[in-house]
Amino acid sequence: MRPASLVYGVDDRPPLSILVLSTAQQTAASAAISFATLIAVLDAAHADLETSSNALRVSMVALGLVTLLQCLRWGRVGTGYLVPAVFATSYLPGMLLAAHEGGMPLVFGMTMLAGVAQTSMSFALPRLRPYFPTEITGFVVFMIGLGMGVIGIRGMAGAASAGSMQGHAEAAILGLVTLAVIVAASVWSKGSMRTFSVLLGIVCGYLVAAGTGQLDVATLSVVWHGAPFNIPDFCAHLPQFSVSLSLVLPFIVGALACSLRTIGDVTTAQKINDANWRRPEMSTIEGGILACGLGNILAGFLGSIGSNSSSSGVGLSGATGVTARRVGYVMAGLMAFLSFSPGLAIVLAVMPRPVLGAVMVFTGCLVIMNGLSMIMSRVIDMRKTVVVGLSMVLGIGHDIFPELFQNAPTWAQPFVESSVVLSILAALLLNGLFRLGVKKVVVTSFSPGPEAAEQMYRFLQSQGGTWAARQEVIQRAIRGVSEFAELSGTLVEPGAGVSVAASFDEYLLTIEISYRGQPFEISRVMPTEDELLEDESAMVRLASILMARSADRVAIKSESGAHRVLLCYNH
Repeated sequence: MRPASLVYGVDDRPPLSILVLSTAQQTAASAAISFATLIAVLDAAHADLETSSNALRVSMVALGLVTLLQCLRWGRVGTGYLVPAVFATSYLPGMLLAAHEGGMPLVFGMTMLAGVAQTSMSFALPRLRPYFPTEITGFVVFMIGLGMGVIGIRGMAGAASAGSMQGHAEAAILGLVTLAVIVAASVWSKGSMRTFSVLLGIVCGYLVAAGTGQLDVATLSVVWHGAPFNIPDFCAHLPQFSVSLSLVLPFIVGALACSLRTIGDVTTAQKINDANWRRPEMSTIEGGILACGLGNILAGFLGSIGSNSSSSGVGLSGATGVTARRVGYVMAGLMAFLSFSPGLAIVLAVMPRPVLGAVMVFTGCLVIMNGLSMIMSRVIDMRKTVVVGLSMVLGIGHDIFPELFQNAPTWAQPFVESSVVLSILAALLLNGLFRLGVKKVVVTSFSPGPEAAEQMYRFLQSQGGTWAARQEVIQRAIRGVSEFAELSGTLVEPGAGVSVAASFDEYLLTIEISYRGQPFEISRVMPTEDELLEDESAMVRLASILMARSADRVAIKSESGAHRVLLCYNH
């Protein structure tokens, strides 16, 4: 069901003006983040100006292609949602090592290898589904949003590095002004101004930066003196790309981290576009990971670095209410156009970091809230509390005390380089560990009496937390079983008990009630008020109707005085 907050949904065709401005808004945010990562790798490889300029332009084409693959739904490839692409910081530790060791040809070769690894992970995802329940996926989304917020705050403050506490007043003012414009336009305005609040904030940020001397005007002057149009040199490194066995582990870990981020991003896109969202839809997540893997193989071949889905881009689409996949199609075309127009690419490359930081803080807020709502949609027991709580504390602790992880061995650096990757890996490991001992089928019993309904409430509430079932489904099951427990005294033969078996498989909650005594039937006629006062059997009829309404399916079997009532609840 389409959420009311969406202005243009995933299948809509926005007017041309909306389409162009939404594309510009998404491209500006994605390109600024991507260029910062690519420039860091080029610097590590000591690339000359000509090589760096060509790599920047080739990379725009690569990003456009990956964005196109993500937005398409072509067989098993793609998600069908607006999921833009950015260069993946998860590959950054490995790419920096490769740049130092063998220059850009080694970076491109290892990028292709990482793409093969990520493609393989997409085919293994269905078998790993039990290890990605909704509450863990929600935690992944939450940590991605929190990571965006932390990076954004750092950029707004003008901090030089992750561990730096020193900001700059001018940068902070620029970041706060940009954020204030975005928030004001998105909260207190309506129509197109709300839809393009982020683009409005970016434009204001550029103007304030130019007025305060925080915009590199000298670099922008190249736009006017350079060639307005030329074709980049694709595959310039061929046939010289290479691979290194010593770098396989960092890139495999990077591929795993990117796959986890894609799970969170695609899940966020699903939830943004469906008001009745219940659980991650694994086929589109598989298609998103496969698109990233194939995109990285293609990127390494063309002469670009590893990319992944953009958390900020997905969050931006939800914040502005424009999630039409056609924005992604036009975005791919615009990126290709930018690669042939080096001047326009430079304008995006020099976006002031406080402006970009404000954009990331704003979009991170939506991602955080989506993650929290996913987590809290499930009944959480002590196992899940420990998994989510410990992993969250570990991730936040990494952001507060990054120096604690800086001396980790080289092989472990990809695991601890990012608080997001570290916390997500911790959550997956703890979730896998705590799955031990969790039974899919649990049996209990009760004796008819005044305490029976309360006993069933405690039983189902406890099991719902162990299984991390949705609260709404557990409450329906409690209502159904409680109705039977309250009338069991009139159905169950004296001295006999009632057996209750509950099973859960993420898609279906099944409760089987077994007893001996009078048969139980589902009435089709609601008893009248007079019948409820005068006829004791009318209460049984009423309870049977309420039980049937609480469940999605009811089945009754009787044989030789033994009766079984089956209640099924779609999850």
